[in-house]
Amino acid sequence: EVRQHQKKLFNNEPYIGIHLRNDIDWERSCTNVESYKTRSYMASPQCLDLLASTNSYVTQKICYPPDEEILRLLKNIVLRTRIRNIYVATDKRPMIKEIEEHLAA
Repeated sequence: EVRQHQKKLFNNEPYIGIHLRNDIDWERSCTNVESYKTRSYMASPQCLDLLASTNSYVTQKICYPPDEEILRLLKNIVLRTRIRNIYVATDKRPMIKEIEEHLAA
């Protein structure tokens, strides 16, 4: 079933998948994250390059990044991989228009 959905959406071409956690509940969860001085908060370990720095902590920017940071990072990945298909999973704001405009610039 998943493979059929992927084929329908992307014609078996590669795609980048992003999960945007941008609802108020997530924003509230990240409000005081820097005061915790932690390297692991919810799914944050996947966002830290712990091999590069053992002093890396979860920050507000990592936990609840501003739209500009999401767009910047996504564009970097698109440019590096040359993958043009993007799948957005979210419970609130998919940012489709913002993504399209940013990648077109």
